[in-house]
Amino acid sequence: MYHCHINFFFLGKQRKIFKLIEEISPLEHFTHEYFESKTPYATMTSKADVIIANLYDMDAAATIQMLLSEKRPATELIILADKEQIACLAGMIGCLTELYDIWTLPLSNEELTFRFTKWQRDYKMQKRLLAM
Repeated sequence: MYHCHINFFFLGKQRKIFKLIEEISPLEHFTHEYFESKTPYATMTSKADVIIANLYDMDAAATIQMLLSEKRPATELIILADKEQIACLAGMIGCLTELYDIWTLPLSNEELTFRFTKWQRDYKMQKRLLAM
């Protein structure tokens, strides 16, 4: 059976959200490693398999542009943003197609758990299909 190790890069200031994700168990045959920063660093961005960026109190457009330019092509980028930030991103439609998903803040613990668990299942299915 295969094994898949996933490197997560958490970007942002709200540690509570990241802590909740860390508490969710990886699926069978998967392991997770987490690293985080309050500001984006190219070395962390390029090392990640998945980037979860909480744009709270950040310049959303500039941060997304930087993450997209520094991440590897296969790295999945998930953005957490409030409705106002999402509205400001309308002019970036071309770049937004490179995002895996946008999760609208605020998120309840239940919604965050649901979204991350769904992401895990989708990721596992994607890896399984690639292995065939």
